[in-house]
Formats: sequence, structure tokens, C-alpha cells
Amino acid sequence: MYKWPVLVASLVLPFFAKGQTVSHADLQLIVTNDGEHFQYSISRPQQVQKAWIEVLDRPVVIDKRPVDVQRGGEFDWQWNWEAINEAQDDDRLELGLWDPDAHTIVCEGTTMRAEPGGVVAKTTAGGRTSFDPQPQLDEMELRVPEGSSDFTFEARGRDFMRDTKFHVFSQNPGACRDSLVDTEIDNLAHARVRLSAECLEAPGILFLSTDRQAKFYDNNLVWIHVASRTSPALSSIDSAVVSEEERVGNVSLILRGSNFGKESEVITGYMPTGGVHAEQVLFDTKYVSATELRATVSVNEDDRIGESIGFLHNAVVDSYALRVWVRGDQAKYELSNSIDVPVHGDPKKRRNMPVVTSISPFPIRLMTQQSPADLRVTVHGENFIPENKVTAQYGYLNETLRTEFVSPSVLHAWIPREHWRRHHVVYRLVVLTDGGLRYSRETEAKESQ
Repeated sequence: MYKWPVLVASLVLPFFAKGQTVSHADLQLIVTNDGEHFQYSISRPQQVQKAWIEVLDRPVVIDKRPVDVQRGGEFDWQWNWEAINEAQDDDRLELGLWDPDAHTIVCEGTTMRAEPGGVVAKTTAGGRTSFDPQPQLDEMELRVPEGSSDFTFEARGRDFMRDTKFHVFSQNPGACRDSLVDTEIDNLAHARVRLSAECLEAPGILFLSTDRQAKFYDNNLVWIHVASRTSPALSSIDSAVVSEEERVGNVSLILRGSNFGKESEVITGYMPTGGVHAEQVLFDTKYVSATELRATVSVNEDDRIGESIGFLHNAVVDSYALRVWVRGDQAKYELSNSIDVPVHGDPKKRRNMPVVTSISPFPIRLMTQQSPADLRVTVHGENFIPENKVTAQYGYLNETLRTEFVSPSVLHAWIPREHWRRHHVVYRLVVLTDGGLRYSRETEAKESQ
């Protein structure tokens, strides 16, 4: 619960009547215990019909409670603080996109299930007390040959700001450091990163993060596998095109290349080595010669290709693929280049999820009571479809906003003022006299920033 400051009222104010004196009905209101304990007094209760205490998020009364008409009283009251949607000081406004092809995990006791439709592309759009986004990278792995020149790649993620920097770490001793990583932010979801050749002089595994204290077992890391010069090289794969409904155990591959050895292993997966959270399938690998390997699946034989290790290839909706690598001596960081084996699937079942690249206005400031009833927000991005709906989360409140599809790169949404505005909280003791006049004593809380 949000804690309001201790305040004591000091004025007696007429509520409806003008030109009237309140000397015959002096009121006092004291609020303590962070807005939960109330003490009141009515100096002339014999002239009062009834009395009550109101809590306002000015100008709206959000809760009220009758009190006994007497000279004094006190009580504890947990009024409806949820009505102001201010659960904690650092409430953030977070926008996302509901998409029919995403999924939502539902927990019922010890059972978990995935239901169709879910929220993707979450973006921090505003803050109640401060605007402090926490940028995150999308997990990925890249292979770079040992001794390469400066290496540039595109990183993806969320909440990238102009001053966002990527920090580099190593699982093995290396010469790479933050000063050798250059980051150029394109928008909220895309950045260009240049890794100095000095980081690539020796084989090993590097990882990048937006967190200065990152560990190799964390999520949201970009892995750079600096592959040894002695790594195998993969030139081609002989295989029929795989069906999405085909069982993994039915896959058989003939791989051609160079520098294969008897210890070579064929693996498939988007992240072959670095990502501790990535899914892989290890093949039974038969060494034929330094230029040929044969591989069949030895594990996860009951999985379907589309359920386990396939991925959208080159951002093409109808191109679904298995990414295949050859791993050599892991102690020497030997890893081949990869080749993608196409998978035939239903294009309607596979598409790129939407991405939010910018929001206007940004950041979204708290509104006031004088603001329009709804604030129109323009969301720019990629892969939008008419079914997408903009969602908002502020405090404990989650809602789907009124959304207009403009194009695959533009959506409009409307944020209700009452859900994202500055609060003006007031405690008020109100009395109604025998003569029908109404008076009040107020205690005003500080405005929430």
C-alpha cells in the first residue's frame, strides 16, 4: 500500500454555504500512521445531524466513511487506495502489444499451460517518480573467426536509450574490455555494435550485456564465439527439405566441408555453445573423412521440428529452418560456420512477432486533471497486424487500450487520463448541521510526482 505523509489540518472551510461563520461547529482532523489512523473532533456536536470523512483524489471522491457525531473519536481505516493506482513510488508505465500468435502461460496450482494470444514487445514508456528504463538485449550467439578485423553486428532488445552502453565479459582470459566496444543506438529495439579486432585476436567466448555486473549464466546476453583457426569448415549439407510436422528422429544429414576430425560433433540450435538457456539437439555423428560427416538424431526423437529447434530464417515468414553446426575440440573453441536446412511449414503459422521501435510522445508524462480525457499515443515499429492491441501496465493496473491499426509500422492508442495522471489526495471531515449547512475541515497530502 502506498504510504501517505502524516498531516494535520489547520483550516475550517465552508463547503457549500458562503458568508457563514463556523464558530458554532469547529472541526479538527488529524491523520497519522501513514494515512491509516484518523482522529477527529466536533466542538458542538449538538448542532450537527451527521458527519463523515472523505478521501479525495481531487476533485473526485474515491472513498468515504460515516463517523459518530460526538466531541471526538478515532479509528483505523484502510481506505480504497487502489482507486488512485499508486501501489509504489516507482510505478512505471509499460506499453506492450497483444498478438494472437503469441501465448500466455497460465498457472493453476502446480499445473502450467500455454493459452493462445499474449503480450510481446514490452517497452517502458513513462515513470511516476522517475523515468529509468532498464535496457535488455535479446539473447543471441554469433561466430567470429579468430584473428578477424573489427566486427560489426546488429543487436536487438528493448528499452535502448541514447546513452545505453554494452559491456563485454569473457569466460576465459582475454584482452577485450568495454573501451573496445562501440555502441550506436538506432531506436528502442535496435543497436549497431562494433567489436574491436583486439577482442578477436585469440579464440574464446565473449558475452555482452547492458548490465555492468552481468554473469555468464544470466539471461539477455549476446554471445560472441571467437572460433579457433583450427575449426572445421562447413560447405554444404545434403538433405531433403524437412517437414515441420516431421519428428526430429527422422532427420538424417550428410555434411561436406574440411578439417573434420573423429571428435567432430554435429549439433543444431540457434545458439550452439554460449547460451545456457538455449535448446539444442545433438546428432549421432559418423566420421567418414576430413571432408565428410554423416549425422542422425540421437536425442529428443519424439519432438517435432516445429516444437523444438526450428526458427524463422532471415526474417522471411515462409522460410523456417534448422541451423546446423559442426563442433570440434571445445577446449580449443573449435566451431564451424553454420548452414540452415530449410523446413517446410504452413506460412500462416509462422510470422515475425511485432517490435516497438519508438513511441510518441516519449516519455509519456503524467497527465493532470486539465489534460484531455484520453491521450493519443503513436507507436512505431515492425510487423504490426490489424489484430494487434496496445496494452498498458501502470502499478497493479493492466488494460488493453483502444487501438487503431494504421499500417504495419504504425499504431495509435489512447491512454485514459484517470489511469496515468498526477494525484492530489485530500482527507476531509464533513458535517451537516441541523440548519442544513455543510462544513468541512481538510488535510491535504503532498502531490505525487
